[in-house]
Amino acid sequence: MSDITKAVDSIATGVEDLLVSTSPSEAGGKTATYEVPDNLCQRCQNLDIIGILADYRKAKDSFGEYIVTDLGSIESMKRSNCPLCQFFSSMTLEKQTDDTCDCILDQKLHTFPSFKTTSLQLRAMIVGHAYLGQEVDRGVRQKVSGLQNQVMLGLAPKISSSKESWTTAYHCWYRTGMIAASISSENRSQSAGKKKRWNLQTRQLEAGKISYEILAAWLNVCKNEHEEECAVNSFSKSPCAKVINCKTGEIIRTPQNCEYLALSYVWGRTQELSPGPMKISEGNSAILMMPDSLPLTVSDGMKVVRRLGFQYLWVDKYCIDQEDEVEKMSQILSMDQIYAQCTAVIVAAAGRDSSFGLPGVSTRPRITQPTVTVKGVTLRSTLPNPVYNTRRSIWMTRGWTYQEAVFPKRRLYFTEHQVVFECNEALFTEVFDLPHDVKVQQYQHDDSIFIATDISEEDNPMILRYTLSSHIEAFSSRNLTYEGDALNAFQGIFQRLKRLKSPVHEFRGLPIQNSALSLDRLRGKEKHNTGEESDSEEESDDENESMSDFNPQHLSASGVLASALYWYHVPVSTIDMSTIKRRLIFPSWTWLGWTKQVTWSLDLPIDEINDIEIDVEDKEGRLWPWDSWENAGEIMRNQESLSGRLRIRGWLVEAKISSAMFGSCRKFFVSRKGQRDVELYASLETASASSLPRDDKEKGVSDFYQQLLDENIIWELLSLGPSEPLMLLKDEGNDQFSRWGTTEKVLPVHDRSGRKKGRSHRRRGELWLI
Repeated sequence: MSDITKAVDSIATGVEDLLVSTSPSEAGGKTATYEVPDNLCQRCQNLDIIGILADYRKAKDSFGEYIVTDLGSIESMKRSNCPLCQFFSSMTLEKQTDDTCDCILDQKLHTFPSFKTTSLQLRAMIVGHAYLGQEVDRGVRQKVSGLQNQVMLGLAPKISSSKESWTTAYHCWYRTGMIAASISSENRSQSAGKKKRWNLQTRQLEAGKISYEILAAWLNVCKNEHEEECAVNSFSKSPCAKVINCKTGEIIRTPQNCEYLALSYVWGRTQELSPGPMKISEGNSAILMMPDSLPLTVSDGMKVVRRLGFQYLWVDKYCIDQEDEVEKMSQILSMDQIYAQCTAVIVAAAGRDSSFGLPGVSTRPRITQPTVTVKGVTLRSTLPNPVYNTRRSIWMTRGWTYQEAVFPKRRLYFTEHQVVFECNEALFTEVFDLPHDVKVQQYQHDDSIFIATDISEEDNPMILRYTLSSHIEAFSSRNLTYEGDALNAFQGIFQRLKRLKSPVHEFRGLPIQNSALSLDRLRGKEKHNTGEESDSEEESDDENESMSDFNPQHLSASGVLASALYWYHVPVSTIDMSTIKRRLIFPSWTWLGWTKQVTWSLDLPIDEINDIEIDVEDKEGRLWPWDSWENAGEIMRNQESLSGRLRIRGWLVEAKISSAMFGSCRKFFVSRKGQRDVELYASLETASASSLPRDDKEKGVSDFYQQLLDENIIWELLSLGPSEPLMLLKDEGNDQFSRWGTTEKVLPVHDRSGRKKGRSHRRRGELWLI
């Protein structure tokens, strides 16, 4: 017997033993269940549901999926008394454009036809390793041991182009979910015993109730089976000052060896205006208690902690004294350790703010899971893909929540549809009943909800440079209510990098990396206290070694800082034409001084950048030369005393700037005599002149934009190195300039003999960068 025949027999046996009953005790409460098999329309009566789900061969011979039948419009199905038609209509979505979701590979398919006016089709597809409804390319799908391919159903708009229709169908299933049959647990265990293979099963979820035993089982599986990849960090001293006792409501000093969960959520105005901890006097002392009135997300989080069998929860609003600036900054600088040590983080991935709650926990119900039983077959929605669903949440767009997802080893996402568990090794969802011994590998981009490059002690300097760049790129695309929070909201990443044996430091948000630099040694006798248990039994015996022994031969301090200045905004796409704004609280030369996504060029020849001089000014007007690692360390330790101005001596290069429209996006180019044109990544709105700001306070930006459009102007740009990435400068008067963009790296032009052609006109100059 062939493998295909065996698979067909196995699936057919399971489908024929489908669960028919949907009583409250079995289905688990209120669900969108339609059970009137005698009231089907003629088309649905003709559907051989069992035959379609069992016919693996037909789906395989049809390249994985085929059209079962045309269903007509969603409006006609809604008007129908047919329970199966009503079930199909409950599976559809309205027209949408998802700019916040980056997990769809084909940007053209972000916009879908309107389901109100488009005819729908019912399709059958093979679902195995792609059970989450992933991309069409099979190369990005998860590998799940023991999971055999099976047939599921899905709805998709009817499109004339077969190729476009096929691709769009997969993307629709990503958003709406697919339709799966429920197979009895008895049949499933028998099949598993005989074949050592298993079919993907769905659970019936309740809108107002969560099965906490499932969530607890996920945590236990991770603790017991993912010891290496998901081991929670331990510290000699707890990094969090206080935790909430969820049984008593008291806020206490963190007990020794405390096992706690943390809450990651969007504050919003509700949390800002809500009361903080209450001080209650007890004799000569006072205790802190949670206030009587709590945002729903916080009270729901406390309930989840109790239901999972834990006692303590860390919530920033209540565990950090918001009036004590010393404690507040200390805890901000410990965010990496606070979240790295928590057993798991509870993620409020639904709603706009803390008033929304965690769906299914208390008063906020979840969106009902569509279910129908017809012809003895129970069909259920697999629900929208949790990767897509969570990535398009408000939580995923907020700046403060970034580090709250980077450092925990385990995350419990509470979405509007279901709870999802993700750790470094696996992803489990409520709707899919996976055997606990099945390992779902999370190594593909589109298989994980949150992708973050790990910060490791073992990484070499180039890997660390890439890691930090990827974190800044991801964080800078997020939003902040208060722009002044840009640095503090990213301090967890910087602090983690500073704690490495070969640390990466931060200067006004710019990464300062030297594989042999340790500020502890620059301080002499002062020892850097992280509170983290050392991975090495050996410590340096000589903290007073001379700096010359640690200064690399090819990395100059000024070269490292100059290369850190070479960041640029990710080119504006035709999908996201949002205006880039200045954060005036930060200097223009740091990425913190701007909104929107930025990135770095990682292939600059840092070891050759030695022809630029940089002095840093303090608030009293004194200049500190950034010409050695000793001076760099001193400057970075005293950043609070700096004015934000840099005095730079370097080469100023003459060039012209041209522009051209590419679709609705305007791009700029720098032209120099004898050199190739290079693209200029300008840090300002580049959509069209019609989108120029009209407010008087932004008139300077408008004038500057108009100057860029004038191709007759001769510009002077600051050269950042021998490969001459150039910095675009805006004259602010009094020899002061702000940074408004950089070019891509310049490739040298050679003559016929192979020699580099002469450089375009340039001069040695001095300027203030503000």
